[in-house]
Amino acid sequence: MDAGAEKIFLCDDKGEIIDDMMALLVYAYLISAQNPGQSIAVPVTTSRNVDALASKFRVDVKRTGSLPRSLMDEARRENFSLVADNQGGFIFPMFHPAFDGMFSIVKLLEFLSGERTSLSEVVRELPATHLRSRNVPVSWEKKGWVMRKLVEFSEGKNADLIDGVKIYKEDGDWVLVVPSQDEAYFRIYAEADSEKKVSSLLSEYTDLIESWKESRI
Repeated sequence: MDAGAEKIFLCDDKGEIIDDMMALLVYAYLISAQNPGQSIAVPVTTSRNVDALASKFRVDVKRTGSLPRSLMDEARRENFSLVADNQGGFIFPMFHPAFDGMFSIVKLLEFLSGERTSLSEVVRELPATHLRSRNVPVSWEKKGWVMRKLVEFSEGKNADLIDGVKIYKEDGDWVLVVPSQDEAYFRIYAEADSEKKVSSLLSEYTDLIESWKESRI
C-alpha cells in the first residue's frame, strides 16, 4: 500500500510485479465474473480491454474523468459495484465512496477464493494491453490555444470530451490528449493492437501538438 493506505501495488504468487493497468483489469474481470449484470466506472484513460472483459458478463462500463475527485463523485452518485483508477486505486461504493487500500486487498482475496484461482492464473488469462502515454511540453500561455486547435481537429470525428479530447479510430484504436492541470504539458495516451501502432499514434499527435504550439495565436 502507499503511505496513505489508499492505493495498492500488486505482486503475484510467482513473484511478478503487476503493473497498474493490469491490476485494474484483474479487478474488473473478477468483480464482473462474480457480479454479472452490474456496473463499474473507470477513467477515460483505461484500456478498451475492460469493456471486452465486462461485456462477457453483461456488466456496463462507464468512463469518467481521470482525477480522483471525478471518480469519488461517481461512487457517491451512481450504483456501481466498482470504481477504479489505473494507478492502484479502487473504490467499493457498497462499503464507502473513497479509495481504501486495505479493503481492496481483502476484496481481492475474496474474489480469488470465490473463483478458486491464483492471481498469476488470472493475469495469464487476461489479454495483453498495448497502451502507452507521453508528455509534450506546452507553455501555459499556449495551452488554451492548443486545446482549441485540438477540439477543432476532433470535429466530425468519433470523439468525446469527458476529459481532454479522445478520438476513436475505425479499427478500435484510440488517442486521448489531456492538458495537465498543474504543469505546462499535455499528456497523450494511445492504445492499439500492437506496440508499433501505438508508437505511430503517439508520434502523430506529438507532431500535431508541436505544430499547433508553434503557430500564431
